[in-house]
Amino acid sequence: MENKSSVIVEAISKNDIIKYLLQITFENKLIKEKQYLELSNKLQEVGKILGGWKNSIEAKLAKQKPLIK
Repeated sequence: MENKSSVIVEAISKNDIIKYLLQITFENKLIKEKQYLELSNKLQEVGKILGGWKNSIEAKLAKQKPLIK
């Protein structure tokens, strides 16, 4: 389960990098605004999905680990 979490964290990082590169591409007028908005929305949706998966896995891990007092 912890391995899944690290893979998802890596995917979130890569998604953030792609969003940044997309923004640079748009700012340098290499793509049209319509393309930028479409891709940006899709990347945002992917980010939300990945965040949900990460939270779900972290919640499962928290339940598995006993509390140390």
